[in-house]
Amino acid sequence: MSPTSHNPALRGIFLLLTAVLILSIQDVIIKSMSSDFALLQVLVIRCLISLPLVLLYIRWNGGWAQLKPKNKKLQFWRGAWMFTAYIFFFLGLPALPYNLVTVIFFVSPLFMTALSVLLLGETVGWRRWAAVFVGFIGLLIVINPLGTQATFNFAMILILVSALCYAFSITLNRKIEDSDATTAFYTMLVYFIGGSALTPFAAVLDIESTHPSLVFLTNEWVSLSVADGLLFVTISLCWSIGMVLLSAAYRSTRVAILAPFEYFAVLYGLALGFLVWGEIPAPTTLIGLVLIVGSGLFIVYRENQTAVPVTT
Repeated sequence: MSPTSHNPALRGIFLLLTAVLILSIQDVIIKSMSSDFALLQVLVIRCLISLPLVLLYIRWNGGWAQLKPKNKKLQFWRGAWMFTAYIFFFLGLPALPYNLVTVIFFVSPLFMTALSVLLLGETVGWRRWAAVFVGFIGLLIVINPLGTQATFNFAMILILVSALCYAFSITLNRKIEDSDATTAFYTMLVYFIGGSALTPFAAVLDIESTHPSLVFLTNEWVSLSVADGLLFVTISLCWSIGMVLLSAAYRSTRVAILAPFEYFAVLYGLALGFLVWGEIPAPTTLIGLVLIVGSGLFIVYRENQTAVPVTT
């Protein structure tokens, strides 16, 4: 019997690390598809395949009653922010090294700290504000906004906007009282509606640019071969399985324990970038990485320290 079966914390950590790896592999595949497919085609077809899988999961784990949210408006706003986050994220993917994308995106916990004050009225002490400041210094080192054109790429701004939108989504998520399965379903539903609604607008865009982000946005929808279909099934399975594993991880283990392990996504990004494209991080990327991850981990530590103990 696996040792994780007797230890909920170890089980949650294992599930989280597995989920993050699977979702990272999905990102790598989507990046590799960006020159041949339209972004919205990828998102819409992924939803068409994934939605039935999530519905089956809901049927087997609690029943159809979960499809009725306690606050439908909040669910759709949360889904809209998540959809916007990943539109920008996937647009940035083709134009940047994958390892750089993951480093920039992980300023999102710093945004979450600031938004918890603005949207939730939480109190953040000077130590955590100092950590946020250090993290943004790390971000500036990574993107080098005053550097040469060869160093700075506007796709970095796309990933930064993605991180901000993701932080909005996660902050709203703290107000949602529905199950993770319900939230996953409505997130996918918003993805499908949003992707379908934006498709006609993307189709009429006449932008003469070879920038990889704009190419991914304005590519025409294409007919799928059998090999293409298998590729879409793969990313759909990665997305569905990754979301289910994330849900299971956070059901079995406290967020305070799991939060630091989210940063393994950065390590996965470094490893996958090297293995797939031979990417070697620039020294500034590594320096910024240390500051961003270090500040994020300190914020998690301080939140654990200041949390009110739960008594039984």
